[in-house]
Amino acid sequence: MIQNYGDRMMKFFSLFSSLLLLALSLSGAEVRLLTMPDKVGWVFRPDEAIVFQLEPTSANGDEVLRITLRDYYGTEHIAKDLSAQDRSEDGYFRLSPLPNGFYTMRLSGAGIDLEQPLAVIPEPPEETRLDSNPFGVNFHFTRIPVADAERELLMAREIGIKWGRGILFDWAETEPDFAVSHEKYRGLIEMLAQHDMSYLGGIYFTPAWASSAPKDSEYIVWSRVMPEQQPPQQLTEFCRNLASSAPFVKYWEVGNECDLEGMWKGRWQHFVDRDQDAIIRDYVDFLRAAAQGFREGNPEVKILYNGIATLDGGSYPGFFRRSLEAGAAPWFDVMNIHYKVSLPETRTLLTGVSKGDIPVWVTELGGYAVGSQTKSGDVEQIVQDIDMSVRQLADGAAHVFKYDLRNDWESPNDIEANFGLIRRDFSPKPAYVAYATLIRLLVGTSFIRELNVITQSNQGWLKAFAFHNPRLKRNVNVMMLNAVENAVVTLKTPDNAVTLVDATGSEKELPARDGQVVFPVGELPFFVIGNITDNPGEIVYPQDQMTKSLLYPLNNPGFEEPFTGPRDIPHWDSLLDPSCMSVSESAAPQAGDHALRVTIQKGVDIFAGIGQMVDLTPYTINLGADEYLQLKASCEIKRDALVGRGAAFSISFYGRDGNRLSWRETLYEPGTHDWRRDTLVIDRIPDGTVKIRIEFWTAPMVTGSYELDDMSLEIQTWERPARRR
Repeated sequence: MIQNYGDRMMKFFSLFSSLLLLALSLSGAEVRLLTMPDKVGWVFRPDEAIVFQLEPTSANGDEVLRITLRDYYGTEHIAKDLSAQDRSEDGYFRLSPLPNGFYTMRLSGAGIDLEQPLAVIPEPPEETRLDSNPFGVNFHFTRIPVADAERELLMAREIGIKWGRGILFDWAETEPDFAVSHEKYRGLIEMLAQHDMSYLGGIYFTPAWASSAPKDSEYIVWSRVMPEQQPPQQLTEFCRNLASSAPFVKYWEVGNECDLEGMWKGRWQHFVDRDQDAIIRDYVDFLRAAAQGFREGNPEVKILYNGIATLDGGSYPGFFRRSLEAGAAPWFDVMNIHYKVSLPETRTLLTGVSKGDIPVWVTELGGYAVGSQTKSGDVEQIVQDIDMSVRQLADGAAHVFKYDLRNDWESPNDIEANFGLIRRDFSPKPAYVAYATLIRLLVGTSFIRELNVITQSNQGWLKAFAFHNPRLKRNVNVMMLNAVENAVVTLKTPDNAVTLVDATGSEKELPARDGQVVFPVGELPFFVIGNITDNPGEIVYPQDQMTKSLLYPLNNPGFEEPFTGPRDIPHWDSLLDPSCMSVSESAAPQAGDHALRVTIQKGVDIFAGIGQMVDLTPYTINLGADEYLQLKASCEIKRDALVGRGAAFSISFYGRDGNRLSWRETLYEPGTHDWRRDTLVIDRIPDGTVKIRIEFWTAPMVTGSYELDDMSLEIQTWERPARRR
């Protein structure tokens, strides 16, 4: 399958670049930096010249331009003037090769000021071409053109990623006639079949035409409610056809985070009745029907359970255990978990149904860069990407899938938009280089043990995992500094020297003296290649301690002050539409004498709700060097026949300029329930936050009622040493 792989890549990017240049010339677009047509994004090898051109090529004319290249740490590697005479005959500028790392290239002068990130990474090891390569990534291929999907796939292969998830159309995207849907996505299927990649396909949601939910419900309801038909034969038929049409896909997962109500609601009547046991049995029906279809369509396939987000929490506590009790075990061959779900605890539950030895995959994990393109956001993403991947591999995961390869959209402060290893324009992020380093050093390794080196730094503390790399014939130790931004590390070793590799791939030989190596480190994870002698005894990591707690005096938190309309709720900003939304007194407040009831008679295409701003500045200016804030917000909420996506409690974060940096929210929930207390804990406040806004929102097109009472905000001061992990 990999024969002529390079030729296909060359032809693809030659065509892509030609079309792009033509479009630019016809549209009169502004000046851009472009690299060679055969380059996969801005990814270079250490022995390659850095090649680029301005488009249009006449942009700089005879003017002199200043070019600088700095690495992730800000160190300048290239600084020189360029003129038209420095271009080669083919119109490109060529700069000397650079060592491994993440770089930012800046070109300025003659009215031009351009900046371009680029990655310099070694060729991935041969082991990355094997199916045993544990590293995968999430894509969203049906949301983008086939050419963009192929470009994403090639950028994943550039760093040694072998497995792809989110590659093919789901049942929710289909027409009743499978042939119509197949034709719609035929180009994508053909493209995937041509490439040296292993795939995990999936089926997650129910299409509108097959759903039993009201047809005027918002899509997020009907796409997660399965048909009343029992057994769901349409689903089986779809899966049979899908497996037959894509025989190169050998693994299929059924469902996604179905322990969360936003991702699974079961059959419509069971959802309306809030019958959790029935909703979980509905998933078992869904799993059985899909598994039968996939196995009939391709007897070689293996079936994955849905990637659960929790083991004991979520909307349906104990979802996995209860589904096993309901008969799920025969219908999956591989277990599937997400993020930080405990693999050992999952294995214990599997053992109880005689499936303790099946593979466990982690099909979503990793961090995001809030305030994307800022150093603090990049650090946090790299730490989370490496920490979660290494932890799950150490616990025995067969495969780990980073969520996801490419930012979902352009929005620097939106959490959901910034999980990618590359930006929306295909430029690499620092996390792309860091993950390439992780893959290069850990592919083909076997886990040895977690190291007890907690006290081996002069400040903060260390966490470390040792793997054996047969290709290097040495151990690779993945290490992370906690609680401080930098420290000096002292490690014991029987070797004459070890090799230090930072997250950007830069390597340095460290000679041992008196059985020790001593070196400085920063916030990013790092790798030590060689034998490390750890300390005896149980590994007990430090824990952060809460030192202060203050119940913030919100204004009118229980809605005791009189209100006269949807835009007149004292001390609360109202974004309610008076034409179809009304407010009234609760008939039975949870606390005090009054509570707020909001009724939405007609669904409108806006997020509607109330909020109150809180200034955090007085609480942040007095923080010590080892202190940080956490927030605990809660409210009493009662839902009454909310139809659609539902309503959620949230907190938004605002910077000094008044712009929203990001937000966190509870799960949007529809339906009916009596008074209960919903709580939102914020353990990571984005850098630059000066104000927060406590909010309660309904999603677009929701109808029904909800009641609110007794809002509260607890501001906690926490003291390291365990900050972040």
